[in-house]
Amino acid sequence: MRNVLPAQGPGRGVARPLQYGMLAVAAACASCGPAGGAAAHPQTPSLWPYAGEATKIFDDGVELPAVGYGIDRGAEPNEDKRVRERTQIADAVLRVRVTGVNATTDGPNGWVISCHTLELLAGKRPPPTEFNLQVDGAAPAAGILRQFSARISNGTFVVFVEEFTRTDGQPGAQLHFHLAPDTPDEVIAIREAAALGDAQ
Repeated sequence: MRNVLPAQGPGRGVARPLQYGMLAVAAACASCGPAGGAAAHPQTPSLWPYAGEATKIFDDGVELPAVGYGIDRGAEPNEDKRVRERTQIADAVLRVRVTGVNATTDGPNGWVISCHTLELLAGKRPPPTEFNLQVDGAAPAAGILRQFSARISNGTFVVFVEEFTRTDGQPGAQLHFHLAPDTPDEVIAIREAAALGDAQ
């Protein structure tokens, strides 16, 4: 999958907190060397590969409750291990308005979710205010986008985003994400998780 992210914005060069030690993904992060794009963007921290546990945390998925389908997510946000992990690892956790959902017309089948940032909830490396999430046709979110693209467009959501090395071996970064409901409980859980991460 190829993700397109606009030019680096202010704050992208700030080193991310060293919060990976308590998570299973720490081994993947520790084993990665400088990314292929590091020479072109010397202030960008080394990226880690999109593999193993990382593909579950930033799964390019959309939660069904985010589109108003189903209410059982298995746990309340403040009790959800993944909410804590995503918050404390992510480059940024944002409240966004989706300004468009479009099927790609060139290259592999997939979708582009266009986002406008409303609020930075956590993280120190947010993307630009206007950014895109690219979804491969085989990604977990693809089926939901096919069915609910009209409902997602112009809606507000919480998105966890993280940059990884590109899977095609080319220089540069690849953005992966998880889209969750924009609810007061979700936002409170994210703020609490971020505060716990900062205190460690």
